[in-house]
Amino acid sequence: MKKVSIMDLKQIKCKNRVADYGEVLTPDWLVHKMLCMIPDDATRINSRYLENSSGEGAFLLGVLSRKLDKIFNTYTDINDRKFYTVVGVSNIYGLELLADNVGISRKRMLDLVKEYFIHRYKLKTDIQFLKTIEHIINKNIINMDALTYKIPIFKNGKLICDENENIIYSDELGKISEWEIDYKTRHIQRVEYFYKDVVIEQKDKFELQNLLKEVEPTQLSLFEYNQEDDLFDEDNFVRVAKPIRKYEKIIYTSLYNAHVLKGED
Repeated sequence: MKKVSIMDLKQIKCKNRVADYGEVLTPDWLVHKMLCMIPDDATRINSRYLENSSGEGAFLLGVLSRKLDKIFNTYTDINDRKFYTVVGVSNIYGLELLADNVGISRKRMLDLVKEYFIHRYKLKTDIQFLKTIEHIINKNIINMDALTYKIPIFKNGKLICDENENIIYSDELGKISEWEIDYKTRHIQRVEYFYKDVVIEQKDKFELQNLLKEVEPTQLSLFEYNQEDDLFDEDNFVRVAKPIRKYEKIIYTSLYNAHVLKGED
């Protein structure tokens, strides 16, 4: 019997990438097993999924596949299937250090949507729908170091490092988009944030929840007020992420044509 190596399982592209970036790709069979262990609610159509070291997108594809299965099993009208596919895709995020992996992930996700519509269900897909899907994927699969919140610099497809082998980053912080969806009108508004600000807000909310669990609630007087009573008030405790750019609210089929309302384009 032939011995199966790690390279045969396509977990490693080359040994240098493992040594330099710790890159070991997760095989599809393991992705499937791991996703089967999470609650069904985690892969519902509008559930949000973010992976901060997404590689070639194995987990992103696994989540998207489950969303698409639900969409095609729930809806029969092609317009419903298109809209809820946009909803599903807009709630999948991947952050990845290596630019070639970002390109591979984006292509694989777009190809998976085409696979369902064109090959599995033999449905006609217009160019506007595919451009919308591609637009969202390009914004949601982000070339960024999730630990530093910065964008790495590449030259001729290679990551640039200094003389000490430290990664050199752009001065610009990485950005992430939220897609605000109106399910009645099927209009969507893109709101862009610095990813660092979103992480800080979520961290503050998590710490606030833990503090509230530890502090025993007390009976407050109806007429007395003490400023310390607001110590754990969310408005004072949580550093809310502020949008850096807002786009016009537009029908989902023309999302890629949305103009900036606030902030610089």
